[in-house]
Amino acid sequence: MPWLTVKVCRMTLFLPPMLCLSLAGCSSPVDAKQAIVGSWKTDSGTEEWTFNADGTAVELLTKTGKETKYTYQIVDADKIDLTSQNPANNMHSQYQFDGKDRLTLLLGSEDYRPTRIAEAVKASDIRLAGKGGGLVAHLRRK
Repeated sequence: MPWLTVKVCRMTLFLPPMLCLSLAGCSSPVDAKQAIVGSWKTDSGTEEWTFNADGTAVELLTKTGKETKYTYQIVDADKIDLTSQNPANNMHSQYQFDGKDRLTLLLGSEDYRPTRIAEAVKASDIRLAGKGGGLVAHLRRK
């Protein structure tokens, strides 16, 4: 059986190939509370989002200049809640990071949380129709 030599911090490990393959597929989990902080804009340039470390966020519609202020809470590994002073703007949503500079939001509403974030990441339309769908925002870090 061939072996692979891996150097880790001045220490050499000899690992069987199957173990190396399983390690190659592992990725460190993203700490969403830290990763989301910063300024983001949609690929189309029509929206900008700013998420602050204190749990506040601002959505800016670039064409009209309209701002909506939110507080946000990371609820779970793929769920985020956005709460506004106007309950009609509240959104139970999903999110997914793609590296450090890409973020997809699948936006729901006050009484509905979408469930199809994996499809939303690949979607080219701003709406993911059907059960579990919602509005899709593909964001990149500014």
